[in-house]
Amino acid sequence: MVREEFPRVQLIVSETNGGYPYGNNLGLRALGFVEAGDVADDAPRYALLLNPDTEVPSNALYNMVQFMDSRPEVGIAGPKLVLMDGNLDLA
Repeated sequence: MVREEFPRVQLIVSETNGGYPYGNNLGLRALGFVEAGDVADDAPRYALLLNPDTEVPSNALYNMVQFMDSRPEVGIAGPKLVLMDGNLDLA
């Protein structure tokens, strides 16, 4: 179904359902992020991990890329999490 409806998507099939973190790691490895500090030459500049129920404000990705591009010493960024009622998610 996924291959038919989304032919441009690289589908990663796993024999194991290891949960959300396991799937994230499979995806990151497929992109070329092998181990900490070991990145393939053709890996993308950034990777973004999102839960399936995430809603991303229109300028959020632009702002995160601007932040990362302007601070080469930073290796990871996490967005502000806002609950449906507008309060911050402090988890």
